[in-house]
Amino acid sequence: MTSGHLDTAAVEALTRSELGRGGPLSDEELIRRLARRQPDARRLSLLSGVGQLLRLMDGLVAGKETGEGFVGKFSDRFLALTDWEIDPVLETAFEELNDFYSQIQMFSASPVEIEEEPSLFGLSDLKDRTQLAYVSLKEKWSRSLEFERESA
Repeated sequence: MTSGHLDTAAVEALTRSELGRGGPLSDEELIRRLARRQPDARRLSLLSGVGQLLRLMDGLVAGKETGEGFVGKFSDRFLALTDWEIDPVLETAFEELNDFYSQIQMFSASPVEIEEEPSLFGLSDLKDRTQLAYVSLKEKWSRSLEFERESA
């Protein structure tokens, strides 16, 4: 690790589906190591939860999640996250994610439904929207961790 920069391998482990989280360190422990201190419990929970959202998003884009599975899991985890206001950087991501959450509710795996209802969209559009949201969220999440580290 270089001073002032996050450990890229740890960030990737927390945000990429292909690396999984079956290793010996929990999300919370990796975040503590990245931050070089113990964030308070609410902030740690938020940072860990956002990492889980990022892994879900990466999994969909990488083809490891079905559209229906992704929408259900993402919705459940997003709605369960609270305390966005305790992190000024992630609070700005909340509005974007809330919009993204609303958009993905219009996903349909049925070409017939999509044809009949123009507001619905299929897997390709879901992946495109998810990739854009992923890049934005990962950047904000990384900035939040950098801020946490600098204030250590």
